[in-house]
Amino acid sequence: MAMDSCVYQHFGRLDAILYNAGYGYMSAVEEIDLVEAQANFDTNVFGTLSVIQAALPFLRDQRSGHIITLSSIGMSSDICRCSANA
Repeated sequence: MAMDSCVYQHFGRLDAILYNAGYGYMSAVEEIDLVEAQANFDTNVFGTLSVIQAALPFLRDQRSGHIITLSSIGMSSDICRCSANA
């Protein structure tokens, strides 16, 4: 059973979904590891999409609720030299 349906069954509603999963991947174009770039994209984009898709049916049924997606990035002086910043 998915966590969202467990929460919904226990409390009878979902008021807010707080999603904070993801990580950064930085590299120069010629050094991008496609496997690493794909894993990063899968986590940051499709992971977020999966959480939203799981929550929306409950939020639509109750006609209320919030989805909050957080992201963070560690900044350094080298970030300007990178081509892949996800």
